[in-house]
Amino acid sequence: MSDTFQKKYKALILDLDGTTVKLGFENYPSEKVCSAIKKLSENVPVCIVTGRPAVYTLPIFNFLGLKSPCITNNGAVVLSPDGQTVLKKHAIDTERVRSILKIFSQKRDEIEIQTLFQEVTLAEYNGKDEVTGFFIKNLTEKQALHYQDLLQKNVENLSINVVLKATYSGNPLIYITDIHATKQQALFHLFDLIKVKPEDMVAVGDSENDLPMIIAAGMGVAMGNAAEGIKSVADWIAPSVDEDGVSAVIEKFF
Repeated sequence: MSDTFQKKYKALILDLDGTTVKLGFENYPSEKVCSAIKKLSENVPVCIVTGRPAVYTLPIFNFLGLKSPCITNNGAVVLSPDGQTVLKKHAIDTERVRSILKIFSQKRDEIEIQTLFQEVTLAEYNGKDEVTGFFIKNLTEKQALHYQDLLQKNVENLSINVVLKATYSGNPLIYITDIHATKQQALFHLFDLIKVKPEDMVAVGDSENDLPMIIAAGMGVAMGNAAEGIKSVADWIAPSVDEDGVSAVIEKFF
């Protein structure tokens, strides 16, 4: 493994919540993390790959002054470096949207819908914008696993992430996207755009939806605050987000 650490990596891929920033849309990177990212991005592509939609991603993207493509909605949307143009998208078709809503008919107040740029409640959704994903929040662990089973049996071609560790609400949630919208696929989108192979990337994350990119990257890094299952497959464990772990990643691998 020490030989792997000596490799010269060519891109840094960062999750946001629990990795680059503490949980909460109001939070921004610490001064130490911000400084390290800005300095690195002068010479190396630094790309955000997040479950957030653009509306909650671009403020941090712009704050960091990044110039590489940004991937949002858990891999469902690839944005241009200026954040204004959708370069690639994986939407969920109308029939599958109806099937998903039917399964969660008893949880309609707990559903949030992601469109290309926004995240809205079911009541706020206009029925016209393309749907790229669903969050179903405030579930018990038993409910989350039950709904995961229903989705797998009744709706085809979905990527279903069940997050059992503490979330914003403190309860498990389910995150649903098209099967092609994963953070692993995001690395291949980036290969096309920044011409860096996944094996030459360092990918950093803390949650279940980060697992595919941590496995796919040449150097997969789990934050110190990550779930144990994430840590078990990572090549290296960084300090926690509270300890500015991303700056330690940059210092070690770049």
